[in-house]
Amino acid sequence: MKKVLKRLTGIVLSAAIALGAFTVNTYEVRAAEVINGNQEYRIKISDGKAQSFTFSTPSDAMTIVETAVEGRDQYSPLKAVLTVDYRNYYSDSIYPGDGKRYSAWFVFKPGQTATLTYSPFFNDEELDVVFKVYFKDPGNLEKESNNYASNATKIKLNKTYNGAVCDTDSDVDWYVFKAPSTGKYKFSAVNTQTSGYSFAKVEGFKSKTKKDDRFEATLSAGSGWAKSKTIKLKKGKKYYIKFSNASYGDNIPVQLRVKKVK
Repeated sequence: MKKVLKRLTGIVLSAAIALGAFTVNTYEVRAAEVINGNQEYRIKISDGKAQSFTFSTPSDAMTIVETAVEGRDQYSPLKAVLTVDYRNYYSDSIYPGDGKRYSAWFVFKPGQTATLTYSPFFNDEELDVVFKVYFKDPGNLEKESNNYASNATKIKLNKTYNGAVCDTDSDVDWYVFKAPSTGKYKFSAVNTQTSGYSFAKVEGFKSKTKKDDRFEATLSAGSGWAKSKTIKLKKGKKYYIKFSNASYGDNIPVQLRVKKVK
């Protein structure tokens, strides 16, 4: 029994020593403060204390985080993390002198609690931080949660619809068009990023489950609009469009539109 206890004590001590080795730069997180969208906040990060802020994800609006660390004397970064439903959607290291840094645009299911946390790299660092969480309505925004054909976002003729496909949560976005009259239609989709190597996939469906090879493309940054072949639809017929497979770690802003050609 003594040997067993001695062995257990050694294991506990070893674990404590190992844990200590990884907690040199630990931070005390203050209670989260509720903030408003489109309002600028100024805070001071000091004494190794991270600060967290919460907000409710908006309806019919995209979300973006803007952060700047003022001053140029410090050499350690500020870490910014945006979490929704226990999943990290945005993480960045921001240095003094970087100017304003922005997250990608996100489209979240409305009414969720989002947490934005800022933490210092060193315990003895003092950083002056200015930040804002923007809510922007680009018009005709996708309706999350539209992850399945059964709750697809409805679209109409001659309007441009906006959305974002996020790799972080393996996002899939569905849209549905109901032909107002019998005729021929064309669908177009684009990745609105013009530089970098991001991409997402767009596919057409004749029904909720039947894929249509007349509309399928990889939407790469800078590649412009991808257009379907001419698709004939009877009045009242539904046609589905699916966005998926965002490139690794990316959040891809996309647009979609449909027009009648005959």
